Order: sequence, then structure tokens, then C-alpha cells
Amino acid sequence: MTLTDLVTSKDLSENLRIVTYSKNNENSKRQRNNKTGYKGVHFSKVRKKYRSQIYINGKQRIIGFYTTPEEAARAYDKEAVRIRGKDAVINFPKEGKRDR
Repeated sequence: MTLTDLVTSKDLSENLRIVTYSKNNENSKRQRNNKTGYKGVHFSKVRKKYRSQIYINGKQRIIGFYTTPEEAARAYDKEAVRIRGKDAVINFPKEGKRDR
């Protein structure tokens, strides 16, 4: 089976959606080199706090600064669900489903 066959296959094409590069990156998981262990959370050396941030249409939006990485991750999750809805990739998926 060639790549063309896969792309034109009816079964496969029903599961695909056409999205932009930035929209597809919204589905990405936490990067390997992430030291906090949470998506959208970074440590700010200047403020000595954890920064929660999200990208919307390729633009960075800082959600806030928090004393623990868990607080920052929960803030990220809340904002991601608010913006992206059920398609959001969040840090605490079991808690997110319970809140819905």
C-alpha cells in the first residue's frame, strides 16, 4: 500500500481533519526537555516563581505566576479547556473529566 492509497482510503480519511500547523501543535504533549513536568509551565528565574503560559494562534499568552508547578499546571489546564474545549491536551486529564 502506498502513501497515496492511505491518504485516499475512505476509512482513514473519515478520521482525519484539516487543520493549520499551529492548530495541530495545540495537540502536542509536554516536551521531553521540560523540567517542570507539566505542559505550559516554566520556571521564571527573574520572579522565582512558576509561569503558566499558553499559545493562541501562534501568540504567547501568560496566564500567571504561581509558587508551585502544580498550581501553574492547573491554571494552564483551566485556560486550555476554556479556549480549546474538549480537544484540549491538559496536565490532569482525569480531574478535567470530573469537572465537566
